[in-house]
Order: sequence, then C-alpha cells, then structure tokens
Amino acid sequence: MSVACRHRRMILQASLLALPALALAAETVDECESGAGWRPLSGRPTPRVETTSAGHDGGALRLSFFESREASFVGRAVAANEDWDRAAGLSFWLKGDGSENFLAVTLLDESLTRRHAALVGLRSKEWQQVRLRWDDFVPETFASDWFGEPEARMRPSDVRALWFGRWFYLRPWSSCSFELDRICLEERLPAPPDRPSEDCGLARTLAKLKARQEVTIAALGDSITNGFRLERPERDAWPAQLQKLLRKRFDYKAIQVRNLGIGGLETRQAIALLPRDIGAAPPDLAIAHFGYNDLTAMEERRIPEAARNGIAARNLRELVQRIRRVSCGRTDVLLVATVPAGPQALFTQLPDGRQDISHPHAEGQRVFAEALLAAFDAP
Repeated sequence: MSVACRHRRMILQASLLALPALALAAETVDECESGAGWRPLSGRPTPRVETTSAGHDGGALRLSFFESREASFVGRAVAANEDWDRAAGLSFWLKGDGSENFLAVTLLDESLTRRHAALVGLRSKEWQQVRLRWDDFVPETFASDWFGEPEARMRPSDVRALWFGRWFYLRPWSSCSFELDRICLEERLPAPPDRPSEDCGLARTLAKLKARQEVTIAALGDSITNGFRLERPERDAWPAQLQKLLRKRFDYKAIQVRNLGIGGLETRQAIALLPRDIGAAPPDLAIAHFGYNDLTAMEERRIPEAARNGIAARNLRELVQRIRRVSCGRTDVLLVATVPAGPQALFTQLPDGRQDISHPHAEGQRVFAEALLAAFDAP
C-alpha cells in the first residue's frame, strides 16, 4: 500500500471513529429522521446526504452517489451490543431510483479491516422493507469470518460502523440514489430454503442445448475470466471462445456466455455479488472459476497451508450453495479449479521479457475454453 493510500485510510478511520456513538433504543438502530451522524466517507464527487419529509414513516434520508472512478460510501458509527448477537439480523425501508444499480450494506469493526457486506438493488421505486439475516452478510476479507461460526473473530456485537456504498467490485460506478428509513434489529428472520438442483451436473443445460433452445451461461471469475492483458478480451477471453465453441458444437446461435469476470475478485466478493449477477436474472448455467486470488491473498497473510486450503474449500462450497439459493434452484453450476501456473507457452510474455504466469494469452484462453467444452460431452 502506498504512503498516499495509507494516509487516506488513516484520515478515513479517524473521521469515522470520531462520529458520535449510536445508542440503541429498543430494537431501533436509526429512525433516519435526520442526517445526524451520517456523512460521506469517500469518493469524488462526494456522495450527498439529505433529508426528506416523505419517508415511509415520517422523515427519511436520501443518499446520492455520482459517476466516479473511486469507491464511495456514506456511513455512520454504531455502538452494537449483546442485543445484536441475540438478533437475527437487520431490516430497513428502501426506495430505489428505478436503476439497475446495486449498493453494498457493509458492517465494519472498529479497525475497519473486518467487513461484512450484503447487496441491495435499487430497481424498485416504491418503499420496500429489506430484511437481511446475519448470514446474508458476506465476509469480504480474510480478516473476517462468517457470522455465527464458533470461533469467528467478529460477531454482530463487534460492529462499530454501518456503511452504504460501492467497493471496487461494484463497478461501473454510475450515478444513483435511494431513500432510507427506519433501520431496526430483527429478533426473528426466516432462513431461506436451500434449493439444490434436482438434477446432477449440467443435465438441464445439456437438455436445452440438445433441443436447440435459448441458453444463457454466466462466466464468474477474476482477471483470468475478464481477459486481463488480452488486446481483445471481448473476442479472446475464454467466455467468448467457449460461446463460439458451443455454437459450433450444437449448431445454433441462441447460446450466450456472459463474461462477468472482475479483476482482483476473490471468492467471497463473488458471493456478495450473486444477488446482482445471478439473482436478478438467473442463467441456465453458472461457470465459476475462482481460487487464485484467494490463495495468494492468504499466503501473503501467512495463513498456514492446511488452514488456507480449508478456507478456500469452505468459500467454494458456499459459492455453489448460494448460486443455487439466489437462483431458486434454476441455475446449474460448473465449478472450475484454479490453476496457479501451467505451461509457460500458454501465458502472456511482458514487454520486458518476463512471463506473466497468472494470465493466459489468447491461445492459452482457447486451450482453457476447449477444456471446458469437454464438460458438455456428457450423455
């Protein structure tokens, strides 16, 4: 991290922790009647906090975010206590702007390094109550654990800040706004039913392909999927190459492979994005290729190898289960193991002569797509 980045982070931490502590009255966290305690925390142009008298129940807050090249947040300090541990989660009233934008509701500890996020969409222009269980909040960093695990380093009672905003993985950062009213602790929230696929593997997707029906495939991944270092990722990244191969194999064109890869993405952040990437319009199949960034990040944090592998496996299991949950069981899942390195001839050579053994060039991406095509050979 650069000196400038560290300096900005120190200013951000200081400004947040200087906010007045929020006293919990019964089960209410914030009535949102005024903007007291709420403030923009980052981003240029600076997000705006306003009040409106036309809330769901009295006054409300209006939070506005602008097109920007920077992550941006609005938030306030909270002083969570044991009531938060006894609660099942949070609820609040939300009125969106009708856009396709999503924002993250983020819970942070005092150090701001342990973060749990849940995505909310802004499509509805009517007041709706959003209910989020603690296990809807995804630990974004390896300093965080899943809420409710026996040895979790952060519990709901450790929350010291509540943010609404956009991390790097929520690009593009277009302008949007929403209104917020009455944030409460919820004593009981029903758990969503697990929705495993009725058929194993790719049976339903294969049946549609063989019948030449319209098929949509979501390619979830990091910079490898995104096509980093390729001159024409829209043509040469493996999702585009797989689409071409599938159309040729099944001899029709109504097959779409959407490239949803984001550079730098880790599995947990991909899980946080599922309401947007899968839940908004469930595809027939999700191909998930994650793990490289997870393992390298954990290695940098000196997590022992045995624990590292266990954490990565836990995250991947959670990814599969949540794809099924948010798609209501409609989406098949193909999980692809990460390959930390392969034949150097398949990877990009940099101008200075060094080899980038993380990112395949166009031919390497083709080899990857052809390997994936074999999964569609099942009877």
